Amino acid sequence: MRVAIVIDDLGRDLAAADRLLATGEAITFSVIPFLAHSTETAERVHAAGEVVLLHLPMEPQAYPRIQPGKGGLLVAMDEATLCRQLDDDLAAVPFAEGVNNHMGSRLTEEAAPMAVVMAELAARGLFFLDSRTTPHSVAPVAAARAGVPWLARDIFLDNDQTPEAIATQFDRLIDLALQHGHAIAIGHPHPATLEALEAALPRLRAEGIVVVPVGDLLPPPEVDLLPPAGAMWSPPSP
Repeated sequence: MRVAIVIDDLGRDLAAADRLLATGEAITFSVIPFLAHSTETAERVHAAGEVVLLHLPMEPQAYPRIQPGKGGLLVAMDEATLCRQLDDDLAAVPFAEGVNNHMGSRLTEEAAPMAVVMAELAARGLFFLDSRTTPHSVAPVAAARAGVPWLARDIFLDNDQTPEAIATQFDRLIDLALQHGHAIAIGHPHPATLEALEAALPRLRAEGIVVVPVGDLLPPPEVDLLPPAGAMWSPPSP
C-alpha cells in the first residue's frame, strides 16, 4: 500500500523544507515560483534526492479579488503569453518533475488555456497533478489529448488547521490507502500540519503503508486517465 503526501506552498522559507527532509520519508515538495526561497528550496530538495513539483499559480474563481500571485496563469492570456509565463515559472523552480495547480479553480475549468498548459508539459516530459480546486476541472481531458501523465489528489489534509481536524484527515488517508491500495494527500507547511505529519508517519509504517513520490502513483500509459479510486473533491484551502 502506498500514499503520496504532497506539501504545497513551499519557497517562503527554508525551515519547512528542512523539517520535511528530516523525516527521511519520500515527501513530495511543491514549490511556488518567485518566492524568497523558491529556487533554493528546489535545489536543496533535489540535492537530497526528493521530488520537486512546480506549484503553478492559476486564476481562481474569485480573481481579481483573490490573486494567484506572481507567475500566475490567467484565462485572458493568449497562447504565447501562457507559454512564456509557464517557461518563466519552471525556470524559477528547477528540477521540477511535474506540476500541480496553486488555486486555479477558474483556469482548470477552461479547455483552451489548459490545452496550452498540457502541450507545454508534454514537450518537457512533465506530469500534472490536479489539486482539484473545482469539481469541474478539464485537466483529465486536456492531459489525455496531449499525452500528459495525470493524477489527482484524494484529500486535503489541512483545510481546517486545528490539530484534531488534521489528525482526522490522516485517518482518512490511511483508510483510503487500505481500501484502494493507494491515495494522494495534499497539505501545506503550517506548523500544525507538520506536527501532525510527524505524528502520523509511525502509524503509516505500522499499517504497512509506504510514502512514495507522487509520480510513483501515475497510472500506466494504457490506463484511461480517470480520477483515481476514492478521489473526492473538497474546497481548496485559503
